[in-house]
Amino acid sequence: MRIGFDIDDCITKTTQTFCGFSNILFNNNLNYKLLTSPSAKFEDTGLINYNQVKKIKETYLSKRIFRTIAPYPDAVKTLINLQHSTIYFITTRDDYKKDFLLDDTEYWFRSRGINNFEILITNNKPTIINKLHLDIFIEDNILQVKKIQEKSNVRIIVPKRPWNWEYRNVIKDVQFVKSWSEINLLINRYDKENRNN
Repeated sequence: MRIGFDIDDCITKTTQTFCGFSNILFNNNLNYKLLTSPSAKFEDTGLINYNQVKKIKETYLSKRIFRTIAPYPDAVKTLINLQHSTIYFITTRDDYKKDFLLDDTEYWFRSRGINNFEILITNNKPTIINKLHLDIFIEDNILQVKKIQEKSNVRIIVPKRPWNWEYRNVIKDVQFVKSWSEINLLINRYDKENRNN
């Protein structure tokens, strides 16, 4: 199977970490559960401004947070178990220093025993998904899910986050799940279906 994963807030607790830095830098008591914008961006909620977001991202870079950011429960275990598949991590990092973050992101996976993968940075996930002929894609951002759905036939799995859960009964032909254990079960089911066809 060929499987693609978004990284931030699918595998890693990026928004929760972002909130922690925001609270330290700006003393604003920001909580990731307040992020309900479908874009999954705090600056779209009015709770924080663009300059504050920029400062937090600069802090991420200087402290090399992408080497140590916490994963969601069972994410690493699932990814290790899937190394028999072809795995791609497809992420959008248009406003970051890509090469620097690519090294830190690759380090994050390898240091956790995940070695069989490729990382792709893009502003156009549907094109990459189609080019790679992915069977499954895991994405938390509803706006990305809609774009992928419009331009691709890939099976999409959406992990529960405050910014996407209200869409679970609205967006059709997408599997919304509450945990990485459910993601693992769905991938195994899809893999079995593919082998039987």
